[in-house]
Amino acid sequence: MQVLLDPRTVKSLEDIIKTAEEWIKEKNHMQNIVNVVRTDRQLQQNSSIPDKPLTFVGRWAEVNKIIYSLVENGCGIVSIVGGPGFGKSTIAVDVSHHLSNKHDIVVIFSFLSNVSTVPEVLLRLCLDVGVNPGEDPESALMFWLKNIEKKVVLVMDNIEQLLEEEVRSEFTELVVTLRKNSQQQLQILTTTRTEFAIPEQTTENVQIGELDEKSSVELLRKCCPNTEVKYSYLCDLANLCGFIPLALCIAGPRIADLDDPSELINWLKEKPVKTLLTSDKSQCVRKAIEFSFQQLNDDDRKALARLSLFNGNFQRKSAEEVIERDELVTQDFLEQLVARSLMQRSSDKRFVIHSLIRRFLANHHQLQDEKVTAQGLMVKHFLKMCHSLTMDSFSKNGYTGARELLKTDSHNVEETLKVCCQDQATNLNPNIFELLVSSDIYKSSSRFFYRFCRDLLPQIILRNFQEYCINLAKIQKQLTIEITFQCLVADQEGRKSAWKSTEYIDMMEAIKDALDQNKAVLKEDRSLYSYCYYFYARYYSNIAPNTPYPDLLEDNLAPLPDNQYQNPMENAEETLFLIQRAQLSKKRASKVFHSDKEKYEDYMNCAKSFSSQALSISQELLGDHELTCISHKLLGDLYSLLRKNSKALLYYSGAIKLSKKLKVDPNEPFVYLLKNYGSCLSFLRLFDESVKILNEARDIADKRAQKHSPCRANVYCALARTYRAWKPDCKEAAKYANTAIEMGESLDSRSVKTMKDIIETAEEHMECENAQQCLDVNSVFGNNVD
Repeated sequence: MQVLLDPRTVKSLEDIIKTAEEWIKEKNHMQNIVNVVRTDRQLQQNSSIPDKPLTFVGRWAEVNKIIYSLVENGCGIVSIVGGPGFGKSTIAVDVSHHLSNKHDIVVIFSFLSNVSTVPEVLLRLCLDVGVNPGEDPESALMFWLKNIEKKVVLVMDNIEQLLEEEVRSEFTELVVTLRKNSQQQLQILTTTRTEFAIPEQTTENVQIGELDEKSSVELLRKCCPNTEVKYSYLCDLANLCGFIPLALCIAGPRIADLDDPSELINWLKEKPVKTLLTSDKSQCVRKAIEFSFQQLNDDDRKALARLSLFNGNFQRKSAEEVIERDELVTQDFLEQLVARSLMQRSSDKRFVIHSLIRRFLANHHQLQDEKVTAQGLMVKHFLKMCHSLTMDSFSKNGYTGARELLKTDSHNVEETLKVCCQDQATNLNPNIFELLVSSDIYKSSSRFFYRFCRDLLPQIILRNFQEYCINLAKIQKQLTIEITFQCLVADQEGRKSAWKSTEYIDMMEAIKDALDQNKAVLKEDRSLYSYCYYFYARYYSNIAPNTPYPDLLEDNLAPLPDNQYQNPMENAEETLFLIQRAQLSKKRASKVFHSDKEKYEDYMNCAKSFSSQALSISQELLGDHELTCISHKLLGDLYSLLRKNSKALLYYSGAIKLSKKLKVDPNEPFVYLLKNYGSCLSFLRLFDESVKILNEARDIADKRAQKHSPCRANVYCALARTYRAWKPDCKEAAKYANTAIEMGESLDSRSVKTMKDIIETAEEHMECENAQQCLDVNSVFGNNVD
């Protein structure tokens, strides 16, 4: 029909078709981004169980009873109760494999022998189930629990110290909370020496006694399979071992090493008669441990005493450093200890010493010098490891791998930081002070170590360590180190209090005084000066009446080094420097938005330039890294503020995908990222997709937050705004606005006013609806009258 139209109309129609095609193409592109972002959000649950025991006999009745209680009866809490060395943990491991292999139940095995407080339990459980504890381990764990979709059995091994009077009520309350937040999907299997029950919870205690004679002999034969020994001899040995599995496992392997097997019998019999007659079965275990220990040569006894300082599992490399032997000799020694049941090996090639053996070695005071030496070697090794992993985390694509390695040794790192903070007068090793002062973690990499590990280690441990280092730097008159740790403590306090506490404000003012008084000295260190400068600038610029802090010009900084090569920490420093400059420029732009449009555009252009440079450097030199993710989000925020939503969407989607890849979600920054992404979709009028993303953010915020928080309040505000833009008369908008208003103290005044307007509009619409319904009713009745 083109011949019937004039050229001007044809041109206009062609433009309309072209615009529509571009819009459809753009919408399809946006939809592809949304689809990619929404994939793989389901939390994965996989079993985590130690290797199945090789010498397991005589406990089938107990194993079957426990499995029946958990699977058939659906019992919430089952406890394996028995004396030390009776094989409670071994039974728990065997039950775990049955549940996982034959009943398709996810089992998480958690070793709790070295934790004594509920906060420590929360941290350990986070690491065992595979979530980052962050600054709030309880919220992280509860979020995981609320997302499990099928039965999970949590094995809490060795909880007797958590049943002591001073912590028992708090621990049992935690158990109830775990069950409640999983909608009773979580069942708990514990091992302990004492029975316990929790009111209104289905609990069962399964008592474990000594093995019978036949099972004891069978176990001894498994421990020395290639040795011909009379049945009567094994019966006598089993009796002297009290028929206790651990004692049998320690004594059994020694038979093959003796020219005359009766030597072991005679040695056990020569112990004081009152020990043999005692009702304390742990004495039987102690005798077996002592005999096996005495069979070691002097150097091996000293080495085992050193290893007993590990309060939990450890890797071969750590053992190598502590016993000061080379790789192959250390491996052979560890295998020898495993063969003699003086040590256990886990499926991830780590080693652990049974608590009874550690207690036995703790009482050998003649080996005290070895323990002192070992403590110094452990501290030196783990401080060096912390620095090394920090550097690895800032190498290209090294972030995730380094964090996973830190997780496996987090308990050893915690112990190291605790030892460093001990009073010199009471410390086992007086040289710890010098080891800390000479470490790279103290001298140079503390800022990056804190950024790397702050969501993996307990905040109280980090805070105590940092405050100790402040005092240490004062004593040593190390100004730059003192100010560095002051900034780290202030950052932690600010995050904890949403940057509002009096303590945080006082810390920042003290840092400002230190900066003013020591500017010349600090300027000599380009990295430290820029870090401190922008750290204070963020605080100052966030105070409402203040004009933003001025930018730090290149002329005011020490020049970059001439060498082409920069180490990972220097790459991170330059990226952080650019991110900080971008954030300050963004803040400056927000301050002049209503008063000076030209300045606003200049500041936003500066922010975009710095952010783009940060992203480019981070992608090239750091690869998949937290700072790359931050740069993506920052650019997304900037383009969103400029209402360039299609471009913002690309950067937000990049940040979300990278967050998942780095396994740093779901945490509060990730919720904000989803919230911004969902709001961006709303501006593009992709309302269906926007609501789905915002509901995902709401789901995470609801499950993580046990109380009102600015993060949760902002998500509800975003949902209310989106529904208002999508369906102005929709009740959903008012519902979310009302919830946001309930968290009013967490919102700024402008958001509160917007929420009130949304509620008022909804109420007016409801009044109109009611009035219309009344008119309709009157109309019907009027017609009937006629």
